[in-house]
Amino acid sequence: MKKKLMIIGIIFLLIAAYALFIEGKMLKIYTYELNKTEKNQPSFKVIQLSDIHLSDSFTLDDLARLTVKVNEQKPDLVVFTGDLVDHFASFDQLDEIAPILADINAPLGRYAIWGNHDYGGGGVRYYEQIMNDAGFTLLQNSGELISLNDQHTLWLAGLDDGLLGDPDLSLIPAADADYNILLLHEPDLADTGSTKGYQLLLSGHSHGGQISLPFFIPFTPPLARHYKRGFYDMNDQTTKHYVNAGIGTTKLPIRFMNPPQIAVFTIYL
Repeated sequence: MKKKLMIIGIIFLLIAAYALFIEGKMLKIYTYELNKTEKNQPSFKVIQLSDIHLSDSFTLDDLARLTVKVNEQKPDLVVFTGDLVDHFASFDQLDEIAPILADINAPLGRYAIWGNHDYGGGGVRYYEQIMNDAGFTLLQNSGELISLNDQHTLWLAGLDDGLLGDPDLSLIPAADADYNILLLHEPDLADTGSTKGYQLLLSGHSHGGQISLPFFIPFTPPLARHYKRGFYDMNDQTTKHYVNAGIGTTKLPIRFMNPPQIAVFTIYL
């Protein structure tokens, strides 16, 4: 019995060490193709980043490695769905963030929305300036019509944060765009009428629970209780909703069976 308990203890320590020091440094790339029906369809590539949560456990060096991974995918468009720094008031390298993010290459633009951590912890004083300095367009209950080529356009819209901001749930898609994407930090905001007419919703916030165990429902924060991770069909399957499990951590610096992710979408028109 004593030997069995020792073995169990060693296994537990190994798992804890892996969750604390190894998995959180992984960057898994998830690739998806949407709306492909035939050969030679025009397409564009979107990368979604979410919940970076810069901190002692996800550092500026990690952020620099992230930008390299993003550029290797050669995206047309990069979107960030909120929560840049875990706690702005205690992060003493704020001036060094924008130059790293500015290295991300995306010919059709780089866009971001607000997350709850971007408001809280003093973030409201810094977040907008950092993203502007990094060359990101901050969407706050607004959208932009983006020309994909000579024939096709994309309407990209973003809601304000649902916990500490003031999201405009009447934000509607553009009727004359070939494709409509809505960015929202908290995934449960997808249950509002504002999501109708969009082909794709991209959200984050949930972290996928950070810990993912078989047969256990992951614990997720408010406004991420219904939609937790991955794809969901919305509005009678006319809208795809993707919940990104994010990159960094909050509360506890651990990830288990839920590595940091970069989501890459090739969208066909």
